[in-house]
Amino acid sequence: MARTKSIGDRVAYSVSFLKSIDAVTGEVPAMRGTVTNKQKVGQRDFCRVQWDGEDDTHLVLPANLAVVGPNTEFCAC
Repeated sequence: MARTKSIGDRVAYSVSFLKSIDAVTGEVPAMRGTVTNKQKVGQRDFCRVQWDGEDDTHLVLPANLAVVGPNTEFCAC
């Protein structure tokens, strides 16, 4: 079961979402951001994400996001 996204979580688009839109190369798979708010639109819940290097925030379905952390295999974070 997918982990619930919380305000402050570092996120990226999930692998399953990226594959579903055929975006497995380029900039989109490398995007990282922070959940800044949770918002209901109609009957659906969304996360508002501030992507690194962008001024505006974007609404994203939580199911399309994955919580990410430092890659401890390659750094002593």
